[in-house]
Amino acid sequence: MGDITITTANPEDVSEIMEMMISAKNTIADTDWFVEDDEGYVKRHFGKCGITLKACGKKKILAFLIVDIPGEEPENLGFDLEFTKEQRDITILMESAVVRPEARGLGLQRKLMKEAEKSFRGTKYRYALATVHPQNIYSRNNFLALGYEEVMEKLKYGGLPRIIMKKRMNEIKL
Repeated sequence: MGDITITTANPEDVSEIMEMMISAKNTIADTDWFVEDDEGYVKRHFGKCGITLKACGKKKILAFLIVDIPGEEPENLGFDLEFTKEQRDITILMESAVVRPEARGLGLQRKLMKEAEKSFRGTKYRYALATVHPQNIYSRNNFLALGYEEVMEKLKYGGLPRIIMKKRMNEIKL
């Protein structure tokens, strides 16, 4: 694949990110594993609502990760875990991650997650939460390898099974 760089995505990347989400939904082993976001959601993650990181090689995005700062929005997984308001206020969500088929197996999801954790080092955020389909061993293993723990299995996103993953940010050793 050559040189791959990880940087912060920008609004000009939205159309490519959207194309990658649609492609991911159509090329994964089980369509229940991935729920694509709408364009409005993606556009909100270039500032106060979160960040989007991208791994690029040869003039195209090979992978991306959206990190959400949910605050008191209902999608904050801290509500599922019965976090206090104070805990929810210091929680980020590792949201959508997509890797192009030709770049799978290069560890890009894990690299993007490490970079996301680094970018929140020194901030108020102390919890990183995420969901993963129980049978998606690829993403599940990436979370476990990065020190996330499986804390709850629950139906989410219109009745799809998900495992909620949790990591204490102050325990990050990169």
